Amino acid sequence: MEQLPLLFPNGTQTKQPLAYDATGKNWDHHFLAAFTQYVDSVKMPDGSIRKEYVIYDEMGPGVLYRQQMNAWYDRSKIPNGWLAWGEPNQPRADANICYYFDDEKEPRINMHLKDFFGTKNKPFTEPLAFVDSGYLFANLYYPFAYKKG
Repeated sequence: MEQLPLLFPNGTQTKQPLAYDATGKNWDHHFLAAFTQYVDSVKMPDGSIRKEYVIYDEMGPGVLYRQQMNAWYDRSKIPNGWLAWGEPNQPRADANICYYFDDEKEPRINMHLKDFFGTKNKPFTEPLAFVDSGYLFANLYYPFAYKKG
């Protein structure tokens, strides 16, 4: 695991988006305030419009290989389930996470958060995936390569 960064040649630029409440109100756990870069509208096959909350958007070739989920888990309500904290009108994390790369029309990844970060669904298993024993956070080191962003 500690060798993962060595996969990239010298000169490779790395970035790590940071989630925090830019308003200064210390809502670092709040999905809309701390994680969402922007909201996109996606037209569904039935003609309806679905909101998608974009948390990562980069241009150019790269690899997304470290993700941490720690803000939306509440084990008191649903055993091993993901729920949002904060205001009731924020999007609930009892939802799917969708990954689009390289101008894809359909998401390459479309999974429920608990499946994506839960360590039980291939290829998102140990040692690339980890959930702490208290179910307070999860890490995923699976590399997602993209050419354009």
